Amino acid sequence: MIEQRMRIRSSGLSWRELDGKIMLLDIRSSAYLSISGAGSVIWTALAKGATVDELVDVVTSEFDVTQQTALTHVTEFVDELNAKGLLA
Repeated sequence: MIEQRMRIRSSGLSWRELDGKIMLLDIRSSAYLSISGAGSVIWTALAKGATVDELVDVVTSEFDVTQQTALTHVTEFVDELNAKGLLA
């Protein structure tokens, strides 16, 4: 089974990393968002394109969590980004 590579939507978003936090503006919805902690690590990996397995690996390498805990956080975060229309 080939896992799909996910990416952050390239149009209508402006974002920067500041002091370990992701600050972004979704121009389509005029919404400002701030992402920190594991979310900022996941966001940065998604900006480069990543599979769920790669995101889990990034989270477990940065934080002292199990793969199952990382998978739960990754899945919830990716679902939230999808719901907000932030993924391509």
